[in-house]
Amino acid sequence: MLPEEVGVALSLLGPGESGAVVSRHNIWIPLVVTGLVIGAALIAVCVGLQRAPAPHLPVTAVGGQLTSTPQACLGDSVRVTRVSSIEDGAALVRNGDAIVVVGAAFPTTPQPCER
Repeated sequence: MLPEEVGVALSLLGPGESGAVVSRHNIWIPLVVTGLVIGAALIAVCVGLQRAPAPHLPVTAVGGQLTSTPQACLGDSVRVTRVSSIEDGAALVRNGDAIVVVGAAFPTTPQPCER
């Protein structure tokens, strides 16, 4: 711009107006900080779960042989609880204390687990 044009541009502004662009950083700061905190928490949870996953799924089993087989096959990833009947196991599932009931409706022999 030429010096004459600058004077014309400044004369178009009203009294008390400087022509400077004012941004309101104080409006954006809480939003950015909140987003960073939520993102950091999500990353921390995901990394923590990847380092030490421990599902330990609660399983109920009817009978001694059925109690040992899931534990032998799945190892530490399950927690087997022995119950006396399928109805008792179903009650634990309904209460949320177990996810499945393992029981035999007729006499069987569980096959060994192959890893």
